Amino acid sequence: MNKITLLLVFTVLFFEISFSQKGNIISIDNHRRDSTIISDNKTYQIGEYLRYEAKIGIVKGGEASLTTRIEAIGDSYYYHFRAIGKNAGIAGNFYFLENIYDSYVDIITGLPIKSVRNVKENNYRNYNEVLFNRFNNEIISTNKGVIKSMPNVVDVVSAFYYARRFLFNNLQKDQIVLVTVYFEDKFVTLKFKHSKVEKINSDFGKIECIKLVPVIEPNGPFKKEKDLQVWVTNDVTHIILKVKAAVAIGTAHFELKDFEHISESSVLNKK
Repeated sequence: MNKITLLLVFTVLFFEISFSQKGNIISIDNHRRDSTIISDNKTYQIGEYLRYEAKIGIVKGGEASLTTRIEAIGDSYYYHFRAIGKNAGIAGNFYFLENIYDSYVDIITGLPIKSVRNVKENNYRNYNEVLFNRFNNEIISTNKGVIKSMPNVVDVVSAFYYARRFLFNNLQKDQIVLVTVYFEDKFVTLKFKHSKVEKINSDFGKIECIKLVPVIEPNGPFKKEKDLQVWVTNDVTHIILKVKAAVAIGTAHFELKDFEHISESSVLNKK
């Protein structure tokens, strides 16, 4: 998967970064989950739909979408999150891309029980289903078999929703958000730092956001914080509003263009 493709899918997948740094860390492992009822989730609701566009300069390169549903599995109900990234515009004429990721998540804990990855890139195909066995700390992958796991590992889509619901609340400047995900049959650590709060222009007016940047290390993939910048709304919904990333041929921009059925608590509903 090339870098431009990764950056396109980032809007959907919260990006893939591996770091190790000590600091003021808010982690999925040390966070105490609140065993509340469904109605207490004010971050996202059933039917939420977010659509993004990706551009390099003025050239449209792709689209991404995130949807939230409820689905019955056995005798229980689970969140069903779906992320889709695909090429669009001129880029779609030269390179076919359609990545679909499904995550089935426990409504109370926010932890996934199953994820499905269906990747189509030109002639490349990759389909994989992953089950999370929380009782035995195991992952069962159709591609890799049974793998020992950490207790709170998530898939890359549920990581985004978990952070929105639990980890971004009351996040302070310079605090680090850390989540371990299982992606492409590997364990990857996602680590972002709260840079500052600022108002940015968007299609929905001027919105106050939390700016997140990657933690920089000498041997890491990013040399400067401005190589990747993420803005999420500074409210209880923490919706990604904009992403700016440096690529070999310029700067890639990912922006929220449309939404439906977002929480009434969102600042976007007040514009």
